[in-house]
Amino acid sequence: MLRAFLAVEVPEDVKAIVSDLARQLEGMGLQGLRRVRPDGVHLTLKFLGNVSVDVASSVASEAAPIASAAPVLRLRLAEAGVFPEYGPARVAWVGVDGDTAQLEGLRLRIEAAAEKLGVPGDGRSFTPHLTLARVGSRAPTSERRSLREALGSLSYEPGRTFEAASVVLMSSTLRPAGAVYRQLARFPLRAD
Repeated sequence: MLRAFLAVEVPEDVKAIVSDLARQLEGMGLQGLRRVRPDGVHLTLKFLGNVSVDVASSVASEAAPIASAAPVLRLRLAEAGVFPEYGPARVAWVGVDGDTAQLEGLRLRIEAAAEKLGVPGDGRSFTPHLTLARVGSRAPTSERRSLREALGSLSYEPGRTFEAASVVLMSSTLRPAGAVYRQLARFPLRAD
């Protein structure tokens, strides 16, 4: 079994920006905050969950032609935010905008292919984002509220543009120090 997902790969310099923002948050002394390491920065399209290697391979086989038919995405880093939108925060992130209609179309085609193979959808609306940090379940509510306020203190200028040129199939292994990611397959998008 693997804990797997499909994501849009982002360039290394974008990962560095996100990692710097995560370090800034970590430096604010918020309790229970776990920042995402640079190798964990990605734009998730479809979380498969714990699936067999066979299911992951089948999803990969379906995702490859979907990716090759989709154009390279021109994206932009947007404002920072938190999930959930209201109440104590659990996740801090940087939004992504730009070719979001094409991104959503790509996500929906991958979601449909995965559902055809028996991987259910999660029913959540799609908010394109790159995760900065997560708040541990034992963090006090006051710290979760502070995370929302801390985002306003970040030294950050939205607007960095980048091209996303591939979809990757990734696995993640959860460890106490954070998830360890491994790329299983890469599917280039269509260069026009």
